[in-house]
Amino acid sequence: MLGWHRENPRGFFIIRAINGERVGNWDILPLRPETLEAFRNGDIIERDMRGEHRPYGYAEVSQLQEVNLYIESFVCKSPLAVAVVLSQFQTLVQRICDPRRVRNIFAIAASDDGINLLKDLGFRVVGRAQRHDLYACSFSDLSKEIGAVATGFLQLFEGRLQRLEASGKPTGL
Repeated sequence: MLGWHRENPRGFFIIRAINGERVGNWDILPLRPETLEAFRNGDIIERDMRGEHRPYGYAEVSQLQEVNLYIESFVCKSPLAVAVVLSQFQTLVQRICDPRRVRNIFAIAASDDGINLLKDLGFRVVGRAQRHDLYACSFSDLSKEIGAVATGFLQLFEGRLQRLEASGKPTGL
């Protein structure tokens, strides 16, 4: 992971609550076509993404006409933070590359919640990687779905906040 960060540090995000507490992280890697194909076919796993299979560096990706992104990690323990991150997705992608050049986004779900989120965002299974389904979604389709999903997370948060306030327990993110 340190090697990936050295190649393109703009794709690594720490998610913090308003009080500064770390509530998650999101890592997005711009993948080389041959790396994506080898990953999709199960010929390599994530930890093999180095050397000839390393993600593009920032200088390299800025020269490409078409980019495929891989969400290597999205872990977040706050529904509100999930909604905020999703609503800022295009801005985060701009740190990595020109969003108009993004063709597809790939991800592996590590939990049932992850599978549900990917499906809600319009991702579909396109292969297997690391004993899990590999999902993909076009950037334009994802951009259409993000608003609805972010709104759903905000509604979930509002319901949770109302229940906490009614219970008299301390409320926090």
